[in-house]
Amino acid sequence: AVSRLVTVWEQLTARSGRDVAVSLRRGLPLDSLHSLPGAFRARLPRHVVASLLVHDGQEDDVGSLGLFFASARLLSLEEMRAQDAVEPVEGCLPLSTRVGFQQLLVREADGVVVLASGFNTHDKAPNLAALLERTLVDTM
Repeated sequence: AVSRLVTVWEQLTARSGRDVAVSLRRGLPLDSLHSLPGAFRARLPRHVVASLLVHDGQEDDVGSLGLFFASARLLSLEEMRAQDAVEPVEGCLPLSTRVGFQQLLVREADGVVVLASGFNTHDKAPNLAALLERTLVDTM
């Protein structure tokens, strides 16, 4: 899983604009993941963990250009945890910032990336790697 995400992230970084490329944070060291509370760590799908090892979200002070729809920004692990603590979504973890009433989430049970839009959710990709691959093909 990590090697697939490394390849996809390298391709995205190479094709994205400078603002997106410089906004991507370095990956987390394994220590950070091991120091997470076990209950939270158990909720993270493997592909999300693999992505966090490559890039821990996007900086929010580099500009308003996010990686996803309408400049939604990829959240860091700490931002995911903080948002989940304040605004939990049953069975899901946040992946992106909320833009209007839309946000990307990952379902804990099966790792599917969903777009929450108001009261509706729509499956977007079977996992984060597939979503990033689609982003690479569709928008870059």
